[in-house]
Amino acid sequence: AEPLCRFMTAESGDGLHWRLAPEAVPVLYQFNDSAVSAGRVPPALRCNDATTVLRRPEGGWELYSASLVEVGRLSPRYIPADLAAGKVRIIQRWTGEDGLRWNAPEVVMTPDENDAADLQFYYLLPSELPRGSFALLGRYEAGRQRLRMEMAYSFDRRHWQRGPRENIFPLPPGIGSVVPAQRLLPLGGKLVLFYNNSNFDHNFRTADGSAPAVTVDRAEIDVGRVIGR
Repeated sequence: AEPLCRFMTAESGDGLHWRLAPEAVPVLYQFNDSAVSAGRVPPALRCNDATTVLRRPEGGWELYSASLVEVGRLSPRYIPADLAAGKVRIIQRWTGEDGLRWNAPEVVMTPDENDAADLQFYYLLPSELPRGSFALLGRYEAGRQRLRMEMAYSFDRRHWQRGPRENIFPLPPGIGSVVPAQRLLPLGGKLVLFYNNSNFDHNFRTADGSAPAVTVDRAEIDVGRVIGR
């Protein structure tokens, strides 16, 4: 069978039992989908894995996903070790009123001349704060095949500013990648994040040949210390 890997819209009356919406058509296609391989999907509808859908405070929906830009073998951003060699992950944003029909995407985050040649962006996970939005930005260091978390903030969810261009979590030795849950959780005056640490890289290889392992950890920060508050 031809591989299908598509982002669809579903509906449920109880949050447990789901079915495709009657008018559902693929919102996005993962780059391994057979329709993408056959050239039947326009670039604006192609994505990588990480996709986030949020209800907009003013109504309607917005969607953030890592899209793929192709580069040639002579580009410094061509990373042979990557699972998607020749493709650079950037973040795009879509909006829609009903979750079925979406506007054309706009690019909201892309590596620039101040970033390392192998840096790509894997996800953008926004959280609404009283004044603006705070987001976790997935730093994918393709050369070393590892994921880290950076911070970003915005006051309109279209134009995002990056804070320090570095991993914001102190990591113990032996950590291959850090991957967050999809949402920061408000708890009193704090924001709580659950995330996992793995001892393997993006290609599922460990540095010492040990078995791959994942732990789930928790971090928190006072809301008053977060940009965008």
